[in-house]
Amino acid sequence: MINIQIDSRLVKPGDTFVAITGAIYDGHKFIENAINNGATKVIVSDGKTYGVETVNVEDTYAYLHNFLIDNYANEFKSMND
Repeated sequence: MINIQIDSRLVKPGDTFVAITGAIYDGHKFIENAINNGATKVIVSDGKTYGVETVNVEDTYAYLHNFLIDNYANEFKSMND
């Protein structure tokens, strides 16, 4: 299972960090923190490459949304049944 974080302070070795751009914070500013905390993969939308596996997408929020639906929709559905 992939462990995804959007808060660089919570990243543990082997995690994937998704750099979400919000109203107050831009997760791209915390990518190096996430890598220093052990992230081995980053999902970004800034077109840059980092020192770990880097996946550039158009919209990191949409990527995360779709990832959660694709991987966890059945679990959420079963919780409501």
